[in-house]
Amino acid sequence: MILATNNTTAMPWWFWVIITILAIIGIVLGIWSFLSGFKSSNKINTNNAIEVILATKKYSWKQTDELPETSGLYIMFIGKRYDDKEFFIPIFIDKAQSIKAEVLKIKEQIYSNNKNSIGAEVTTYLLQKGLTATDINFYIVNVSENEIDKTLNEYLDLTKANKRGFKSK
Repeated sequence: MILATNNTTAMPWWFWVIITILAIIGIVLGIWSFLSGFKSSNKINTNNAIEVILATKKYSWKQTDELPETSGLYIMFIGKRYDDKEFFIPIFIDKAQSIKAEVLKIKEQIYSNNKNSIGAEVTTYLLQKGLTATDINFYIVNVSENEIDKTLNEYLDLTKANKRGFKSK
């Protein structure tokens, strides 16, 4: 009795072509996924100016009495971090002759919850997000008297606060 004498494991040539093509595709996908992991850390932040301001001295909800009586720009921001990817950004930027008086006026509007005021918008936002008044912070932008309007427009354009933030009434 003769057993199979030709016991070979040789594969046809087309099998090796398919294995080679799949291996090349796998290596290319692996390199692409490895390199794409580094792209997010190199992303240029377009709102660095806002983050710089939010890193400066902030006046919390309870510290509004400590605000200076100066004129200039002020920012009301709700939350911990500025996230440009959010559709609605909880920010309000405005100029005032007396920053302290304007902030206290906004604070009173939030307490009274008048329907046609920024206070109603802020109160609605706080209720929707489950936040409290202690999450509201105020910042002062140091700018010269001559540059107030120009800087206000720059910050409004930079943050898109007119379209995506609280609107002044």
